[in-house]
Amino acid sequence: MPGTEKRAQVYRFDVFEFYACSGELRKHGISVKLQDQPCQILLLLLEQPGEIVSREEIQKHLWPENTFVDFENAINTAVRKLRGALGDTARRPRFVETLARRGYRFVAVVSPNSETASTEAAVTPPASTKRRLSPALAAAIMLGVVSMAAIWTVQKGANEEPTEVRVTPLTGNAGFELQPSFSPEGTQVAYVWNGPEGKDVAVYVKRIGTGNPVRVTSGPARDFSSTWSPDGRWIAALRHVGNEQAIVLIPASGGPPRELTRVIKGHDHVEPCFLSPRQSVCGTVFHGTWLAWSADGKFLFSSGSVRPDSALAVIRISIETGEHTWITSPPAAFFGDVGPALSPDGRVLAFVRAIGDYGSADIYTTSLAEAAATTRPRRVTFDGDFVGTPIWTRDGRELIFSSTRGGRRELWRVSTSRSASPVRRMGTGNGHCTLRSSSGART
Repeated sequence: MPGTEKRAQVYRFDVFEFYACSGELRKHGISVKLQDQPCQILLLLLEQPGEIVSREEIQKHLWPENTFVDFENAINTAVRKLRGALGDTARRPRFVETLARRGYRFVAVVSPNSETASTEAAVTPPASTKRRLSPALAAAIMLGVVSMAAIWTVQKGANEEPTEVRVTPLTGNAGFELQPSFSPEGTQVAYVWNGPEGKDVAVYVKRIGTGNPVRVTSGPARDFSSTWSPDGRWIAALRHVGNEQAIVLIPASGGPPRELTRVIKGHDHVEPCFLSPRQSVCGTVFHGTWLAWSADGKFLFSSGSVRPDSALAVIRISIETGEHTWITSPPAAFFGDVGPALSPDGRVLAFVRAIGDYGSADIYTTSLAEAAATTRPRRVTFDGDFVGTPIWTRDGRELIFSSTRGGRRELWRVSTSRSASPVRRMGTGNGHCTLRSSSGART
């Protein structure tokens, strides 16, 4: 009958799509064989992402009353087959997590939609993007999103000199989008956005390609510097709380963040740069990423101060206890050390040491095997110009970074094993803008 047709629900997660009506599972658009019982369990989990689905609930859903089956072994077998179809493991689950004697939980980010809605989304821009943007705001948006795509593309193939580098925007929303972090498998990106209304600064997650961003933090406090954990289960972020910054851990599958610890901001003015159509709210000389995970996922690296008026230093934070270890000790006159980046083997820390004036900074490295607040780091660049958070190449021999050392913002690469000048990699914009407050002061 007209108007009563049921729209088939589609659940998207990672590289998969699951069509609830037909029970079809697709990976990269290709159908994956999935038997009936694993299919039904997957639907139960997808309908309640991040929630525990008990074994009793699965039993009642799969078998009618008065059915005599070895339920324990049957459920175990069905879940094992589901994991096999997803390429998942019980030891390090990316999708289906086992909770002993309780049940199972779907731990990946899920984007439910309908087939009709997903088709419309592919051809119709979001309402928030239909209004005309000012040139300055549009430039800021494209700088953030195009730069993130460029840096990721360059990092993926940084050991080979490409004949051509293609830059692809990942998002197209009005407002500002900053500090991207790709999921370990490269299918999703977490980033900071001020939302469709241009008000709340929060962390969002978006699947690469089609689909809308999903907000994963809430509340009036500003969240920034989202950074994905190596196992893909957590997104770490910083949250402004008075003169401190709280380090929070956000379940990648959704749910309330857990506050790990707090650090003093330093210099009484450490704020990320935020843009709005009417004003700029800027209070820091550094706009890169403020957080980095260790390769084993046991530590986070960030920046903090001993007291509000002192320079920022890089600190190592235990995920288990929240305990701080001071890694660097910048000169008192400096703004401080920010933008940590761990080498692939986890032995060397690269970071940005900012002097204090806008855009005056250089890259340094220090060995974590010898790291202490008294250790003297090795200086890698000598430009004293704007520089973003560096990214290591796969072999750990070079760093890729954005800088205005050539007169406009571009990507550069520099060796960390010998004294060498940076080599231009590619351009990412026509320059960097100097923001001014309503009073005209440079910010």
